[in-house]
Amino acid sequence: MIHFFDPSNEKMAVKLPDIAKNVDIMLGNLEDAVPIDRKEAAREGLVKIGKSVDFGDTQLWTRVNNLDSPWFLDDLVRLVR
Repeated sequence: MIHFFDPSNEKMAVKLPDIAKNVDIMLGNLEDAVPIDRKEAAREGLVKIGKSVDFGDTQLWTRVNNLDSPWFLDDLVRLVR
């Protein structure tokens, strides 16, 4: 099972360790489900979550913005670093 989440939602971030116990993949969505005014917060939230949450055996995935969007390159550079 895949659980999609908005990394800019701090209330959701608190619940992630418990949710991760019951799913195969946690997917931090940076794409179309995130409003434009929260794109950067979502990206930084995903970095923070990736560094601080113990997912155990659950994989952490992401969906970045489209190649032709103004956020794609920033998503890629920030997440890969």
